[in-house]
Amino acid sequence: MKQSTALLSDDGTQIYVSCPPIYKDVVKGIPGRKWNPYARYWELPHTDEAVSKLRLIPNCSIDAKLAAPDVITQEDTIAEGIEPLLPMPVKVKPYAHQIEAYNMGIQIPAMAILHEQGCGKSLTAVAIAGRRYMDGETTKLLVVAPLAVLPVWAREFEECSTIPYSVTVLEGGTKKRRDALMNERLTMGLQVMVINYESVWRLEDELHTWAPDMIIADESQRIKTPGSRQSKAMHKLGKTAKYRLALTGTPVNNSPSDLFSQYKYLEPTLFPNSFYAFRGRYAIMGGYGGHQVVQSQHLDELANKAHSIAHRVTKAQALDLPEQVNQTMYCELEPKAAKVYKQLKDEAIAEIGSQEQVTAPFVVTKLIRLSQIAGGFITPDDGEPQPISNAKLKATKETAEDLISAGKKVVVFARFRPEIEALCS
Repeated sequence: MKQSTALLSDDGTQIYVSCPPIYKDVVKGIPGRKWNPYARYWELPHTDEAVSKLRLIPNCSIDAKLAAPDVITQEDTIAEGIEPLLPMPVKVKPYAHQIEAYNMGIQIPAMAILHEQGCGKSLTAVAIAGRRYMDGETTKLLVVAPLAVLPVWAREFEECSTIPYSVTVLEGGTKKRRDALMNERLTMGLQVMVINYESVWRLEDELHTWAPDMIIADESQRIKTPGSRQSKAMHKLGKTAKYRLALTGTPVNNSPSDLFSQYKYLEPTLFPNSFYAFRGRYAIMGGYGGHQVVQSQHLDELANKAHSIAHRVTKAQALDLPEQVNQTMYCELEPKAAKVYKQLKDEAIAEIGSQEQVTAPFVVTKLIRLSQIAGGFITPDDGEPQPISNAKLKATKETAEDLISAGKKVVVFARFRPEIEALCS
């Protein structure tokens, strides 16, 4: 599917829009629009309404010179001087948009935090969960996230939360995760379990037995496919938890139908319970056999319903954000690779300790060998590199997919050729 674009004319009076046919009904709903059959783009009057409508088109590249209210936000920017309705149990000073989202999140049982990447969704979620613990509403929190993001949640609680808590990150094989979940001991404070989406359906029975009071679905676009095992498991778990959050900066990647499964977990009564009923309301089918979405419809209704329980912020609106946010992603080596890594590290330490004088090249060589294993490959002294782990590769691909689906451009730096070749395959 080609990229949708919206460009401002040189005189500032017109907007030139190019988009796939599936979104043409969005443009046709804008007063004054006109199709240019020679240039093959739409010509629209430059109005706030026009830009607001264009923002309903997923991942539309909108000219930075265009400015209009975001249709899924109450205001152009976050109000200054906003105060939390109840004290936020966090160590760091929150931004205004985080306070606004927190105020909404502590008043309703289910909420989507639709903040663009880098706007601090997880801190807001930690604050909401902490407040519910302080108010006696929850003692067990389940966080479901992509594999590469799992370690981030332990650090978020450590750096931000002021309540007593314990965090268990369920990693390793299915048996190891199951044992960690079922053998969890009751502790003082909020019990937090962190698990990846792919493991939810495998441990569905155990998670139901653990019975979380609250669930956070981080990067909830991972359950946009209603028929997938992980989506079905999240739908069932969502029904058992009293409080639910969905965190994502890209709720819609391909079509408005992406919202159905995420909201079925979040608040199943908001939209039709059947995907086909949802699609029948908000999409027009056609193409071969009538199985292809050729147009969307009733998008204003869809947006109003979806954002009745959502807080939306873009970086442009969160004016008090720093210009750049650096984030370190972590992953865990598989048992076999971890064993080889530890063995090589122990041997290197023993060799260094046995020498009276250690040269820099010797140390660097050992560090390079360890870096190669961490990157997923091991190179015998007389052979070709052999794959030993895909942990780092999988985490990189997951992160890149999320960024690309959000319309971002991604540059990946790698240190060794086998890593580059694996990333390109």
